[in-house]
Amino acid sequence: MRFATTFLPRTILVLVLAGLAACYGSVTLEGEDATDDATDGSADDATDGATDDADGAREDDAATDDGVDVEPDVPPAPYVLHEWGVMLLDGEGGGSMHGPSPDFSGAIPAKPVLYLYADEPIAPLSIAVDFASGGSTDVWPEIPLGPRVEWNDLALRPGPCTITAFPNPWDDDRWEETMCEACDLESCVVPGAACLDFTNPAGETTISDLLFYTGTLPDYRGPLAAEARVINEPGFADRLEVTITNRTPRAVEDVWFVYRQATDSCIDPSACSVVSADLAWVHFDEVAGGASFDEPLDIVRVEAAVDETGFPVEPLTLPAEWLALGDDLTARLVERGLTAGEAAAFMRNWDTIFFGLLGSDSVWSEPFYRNGAALIYFMSPEDYDAQLPLRASPPPVETVRVGMIYENLP
Repeated sequence: MRFATTFLPRTILVLVLAGLAACYGSVTLEGEDATDDATDGSADDATDGATDDADGAREDDAATDDGVDVEPDVPPAPYVLHEWGVMLLDGEGGGSMHGPSPDFSGAIPAKPVLYLYADEPIAPLSIAVDFASGGSTDVWPEIPLGPRVEWNDLALRPGPCTITAFPNPWDDDRWEETMCEACDLESCVVPGAACLDFTNPAGETTISDLLFYTGTLPDYRGPLAAEARVINEPGFADRLEVTITNRTPRAVEDVWFVYRQATDSCIDPSACSVVSADLAWVHFDEVAGGASFDEPLDIVRVEAAVDETGFPVEPLTLPAEWLALGDDLTARLVERGLTAGEAAAFMRNWDTIFFGLLGSDSVWSEPFYRNGAALIYFMSPEDYDAQLPLRASPPPVETVRVGMIYENLP
């Protein structure tokens, strides 16, 4: 069964807020509460594309209920590990929108960020993530790239700390055609995260309050498939119909469909203001396993006042329900175990990409942004742990991993 809440111009968006869970044991997050319940890490019935063992994974490791592989007989240490990330997909059959080459097709785990919290020093500590297919393309602190991301001999200590500057391959020229997600990690920093001292084999030490990786997962396909079509009916100037299919037996919770098509006016190719847009959106509480259905949506047209040259004299006024989509998602991130600070960091990085409205200059300002139709939904814990299995030694007392899928539709 599916439950749909369609957001039309006169509809009131209902925000679903969940109470924050109490902190775990004696580990306290500065200004935040950690959740009691860790993520279920079972990967027995993972969706299509999941593999049983990532390349290089340790066969003698055991898995905890929260999805973290641990070495036998290694007791947990008093720290907490939280992670968020977004799996970028491009729909069926097309080349990747953000891949390492125009021919790449598959999934990209974009900016998974890990935070650790501790009230006392812990060393040595090892954190590793395996790619079920493909491998890493960018990490921080810097380590060799490949199918396994592994930081060994970390020293964890309570913050705050003076961190090593994030990389900057552009110097002072941000127009350089270089993709560097690690360069923008300042927007991911959260209060209260512990400090991590990492020394590489050359003896160079990096101090950070987060761990980061990204790469490619060419074999992964998301559980949902969708198609959007513009239709015309008597009484409607324009309407949109979206078909959503769950290709797996597992229900998918919290699914947003969004459509945006902007018209802009440009001073030059790097300065384009939006003057009008067509919008449509809907949220489904659940898409049942094996379900397939059509959903008609009204298209909402918004326009800005313009001068005699066609350039806007004031910003667009967007519907309140559209503007509330980000708040709704933020509440659901916290509900799944992220702290308020972590959810805010997530939204700093993804709110514009998910729900923003940009002109053609977005190719420079937000390269992950696309006009058109998109699906946004939470990746199941089983898929997350199967595609990017995490190993920590010693293991944490609590682990939270929140992954989302953002898929541009054909």
